[in-house]
Amino acid sequence: MGKINWRNLTEGLAALSIVLSLIFVGLEVRQSSTIARTEAYQVYSISIAENAREIAHDPEFATLLVGLSTGQKTEFSITETAQLFTHFSSVLYLHHGLYQSIQEGVIPEEYLEIIRNDPEYQTAFFRGIWPRIKVYSTGSFNNFVESEVLHI
Repeated sequence: MGKINWRNLTEGLAALSIVLSLIFVGLEVRQSSTIARTEAYQVYSISIAENAREIAHDPEFATLLVGLSTGQKTEFSITETAQLFTHFSSVLYLHHGLYQSIQEGVIPEEYLEIIRNDPEYQTAFFRGIWPRIKVYSTGSFNNFVESEVLHI
């Protein structure tokens, strides 16, 4: 065997350690993305569950929402108007968070269909409060809602 060239050996080991470090960093970034995506799904799921639970525990409000969604109820008391405004604010806030997670690439874009197809947004009541309620959202989300949900 020939003489060992220590310089070449050290350079080779240094290059190998750099490659291994890059692989490790890549795996860590991938894992962080997966964790962020999982957390975003959990936050969205918990919010949906809480919203559904609140409606389920208030039969009068559930009846109000059904009447609103089917168009059978078009006149609302002050209390009902306040309840609906609060409900729509929370749903809009929930969808705004979903929209931001989609824009950040954490949740896939097909989840935009949840927002696009929410029948509550098509009610005359929501369209009536939209100018007052949109001040709580960002411009990009408002533009999305106006162009792809409300079609205005």
